[in-house]
Amino acid sequence: MGRPTDKPMPVRVGFRLDTETLNKLDKYCNVNNISRSKAIRKAILRLIDDN
Repeated sequence: MGRPTDKPMPVRVGFRLDTETLNKLDKYCNVNNISRSKAIRKAILRLIDDN
């Protein structure tokens, strides 16, 4: 088990992506040295902030 966190994330979400979108996500993650989960969380927050 990892370190305790200030903001636990107990909810797991699953969804489907086409291969092209997954490849773009993986490239973004590799360039920015972040996980897929972190990249998707950042994208969701950006969508919410834009509204």
